[in-house]
Amino acid sequence: VQSLWGIDEPASVFFSFADLLAHLSVCFVYVKKVRPFSKRGQVYPYHWVWFTYSFLWSLTYISSTYFHTQSITYNARVPERMDYFGVTATLTFLNYAGLVRTWGINRKRQFAIAAVPFLLFYLRYLYFMSFVLFDYGWHVDVNMYLAILHTLQWSVWCFRNRSRSYTKWFWITTAIIAGATPFEIFELPGDGTLLGHFDGHSLWHAAGFPSTLTWHAFVIGDALWYIAHHSKL
Repeated sequence: VQSLWGIDEPASVFFSFADLLAHLSVCFVYVKKVRPFSKRGQVYPYHWVWFTYSFLWSLTYISSTYFHTQSITYNARVPERMDYFGVTATLTFLNYAGLVRTWGINRKRQFAIAAVPFLLFYLRYLYFMSFVLFDYGWHVDVNMYLAILHTLQWSVWCFRNRSRSYTKWFWITTAIIAGATPFEIFELPGDGTLLGHFDGHSLWHAAGFPSTLTWHAFVIGDALWYIAHHSKL
């Protein structure tokens, strides 16, 4: 990949920053569309889940944006680890979010108990990557399995609740990510780039912007459905 203005991977930097803006923007949309119902006495117990999810992704994309400005041979070890650890933290939490929502876990004690295996899993991942072997290939495998598990649990739930119109956003999100995954796994033909700046990894990041918008359309739709069907008013 050709550098640009001193940035080692300009396309990945641009798309990572775009993904960050996408997450921040959908947070504002969520607040505008969903939070007002809480002020009217209509309880939605998963506010903190989706805000935590967006917070983790935002931190990850900040690290990713900074990491891709520099070469691995330069002083990039800290942002590199923050990028990798952040992705795994977010996907681990996303599986936790899927569990508590699809199984209807909505009490504080239940939230805490359900979090234990996910926390132990993530601590095990951190230990291995930090003290045993910092292995990018193993890291990718772990995250692929997490993504598959997340997709499977929501696929079953969305199929069972397919009468809800907003579930279409989950399937659209899945299609976007599935279409972009080969770019992350396989190299582009020739020198591995398009126009010298776009490699497979950057194109994978490019899918983050639309998938963020469609995923949050699903989350917001589900929140509004939940509130409408669990209103105390």
